[in-house]
Amino acid sequence: MDDVIGREAAINALSVAQADLHNAHAVGLIRAQKIISDLPSAPQRTGRWIPLQLSIAYPPYQCSCCFGNAPMVMVGTGRLKKGHLEALLTDFCPSCGARMEGAE
Repeated sequence: MDDVIGREAAINALSVAQADLHNAHAVGLIRAQKIISDLPSAPQRTGRWIPLQLSIAYPPYQCSCCFGNAPMVMVGTGRLKKGHLEALLTDFCPSCGARMEGAE
């Protein structure tokens, strides 16, 4: 699966590196900045958290794009309490990066 990086962040990283180089190497970084700015953008994947119907499902939600599991978080813990796991329905899938429907 392809990683998604910000075009602006990549160009800024090259600009910082360019400041530390002599002219011969800086020309290569300027070319790299041009290539990055001309690359097509990747389409944003959109998915949703699918509730699993099994009564013993663990974790209880999966991503509709990659079927990766929703992250789990321990809640209700304390000095005298036993905690339990609950699904953390994030705005993005941690496995594939898809933006979940309904996320602001």
